[in-house]
Amino acid sequence: MTFIQQNVHDLDIAISSLEQQRAAVVIKKKELEIAGATLKNQIRQNKKLPPLEYKAICKKQDQCRRDILATEIEMNKFQDQISKKISLREAIRHELRVEAYTDVPSKLTAIRDYYINFAADRTRVASMRAMAAEFAEKLEVIIKTI
Repeated sequence: MTFIQQNVHDLDIAISSLEQQRAAVVIKKKELEIAGATLKNQIRQNKKLPPLEYKAICKKQDQCRRDILATEIEMNKFQDQISKKISLREAIRHELRVEAYTDVPSKLTAIRDYYINFAADRTRVASMRAMAAEFAEKLEVIIKTI
């Protein structure tokens, strides 16, 4: 595994870890939303609550809303980190693909040179030399189109 491939693998692991942490925050948010809905139902079901109990439930609702907002902010931070790592991973993968394509003409040229030398070798069988020359010509056409 090359250094760059190791970096891509490390980014994949980091993204997976961040997604798991974000999933835990999402679960926490859902629990807070359920708690908020329970508090809201307590007020709806008991129309004639004493003022102190009503105010206590309202304070709990406000705290629940603040907690939900804090978890949403935390979720957004995780999502931003995930997005940055994904874009970095994709940039590295794109660079690897571009690098692979830029290396193709030089590799084809090396193969062509090998078969030209093979075709020029008089110690080889004539049919093998002819096949190598034909193959070198085909490679030349491919190299010119690239």
